[in-house]
Parts: sequence; structure tokens; C-alpha cells
Amino acid sequence: MLYDTQHFLVGAHGAKLFYGCRGVDRGPGSTVILNDGLGCDGFAWRYLQPKLAEHYRVVHWHYRAHGRSDTPSDPQQMRIEQLADDLLSLCEHLGCRDPILVGHSLGVQVMLEAFARLHQRMGVRALVLLCGSHGRITHSFHGNDRLARA
Repeated sequence: MLYDTQHFLVGAHGAKLFYGCRGVDRGPGSTVILNDGLGCDGFAWRYLQPKLAEHYRVVHWHYRAHGRSDTPSDPQQMRIEQLADDLLSLCEHLGCRDPILVGHSLGVQVMLEAFARLHQRMGVRALVLLCGSHGRITHSFHGNDRLARA
């Protein structure tokens, strides 16, 4: 991924998180935050990110234990709730109002978990949910439970 700037922040529960930015912040509703799927490194946004950056500030971040972010020593800190807390920390750190949240796969779950709390604090302009599900994704991946049984 190409970024104009690259940064780290200390997220929820002390996790060191990587994020990159592209484009210009034009005020409330002008920040798009890209949320990856499980084990993804941003490849899903390769062609979308530059086009969005023509009109928005685009932020792509790495979940804890993904990409350039830290891996917590406690596996209990890898739950959806902690990832949602990290998303909230990122939004507060950026000072963005009414962000547009875009996510695929696991990113959908992270966004839905964070949405109610985030909406109360700073609003949300839009949610873009791509190829995700609620609940236990391994039980419905490709329309069956083979992944959960494996």
C-alpha cells in the first residue's frame, strides 16, 4: 500500500497499532477508515484507496497481530471487542468526526461492534459492509460449517 504518511498509536489495552493515511482531511465526514479481513494486509483496497484519496482522507490500519501492529501476549486480547476498542482509539486519535467506515470480512464485525459506541461519541457518516457476517463467521463461511469443524 502507498501512504502519504505512516504512523503508530497506542490503542486500547496498550496495543501498538500501525496506520497509514492518504489524501486530505476536509472536515467532518471526510475520513474513510478501511478495515481489513482476517489476516489481510490491505490488498483488498489496492485499487480503491487511491481513488478515494482524491476526495477523502483515507486511513488504513492494521489490527493487533496483523501487519506492522503489535501482537498481544494474551490471546484474550484478540477478540472482536478489543479490535473494536482499537478502532475507537484510532478515531479519537485522528479526531475525525462522522467517519465513513469501510470493511470486509472480519472488518464488518469490527465495525458493527464499534458502531454504537462510535456513533454516540463522534457520529458515523456511513457504514460500507463488504462480504462479512455477524456472529461466528467460521460457521457460515461459503455457506457451510466446514471451516468451523476443521
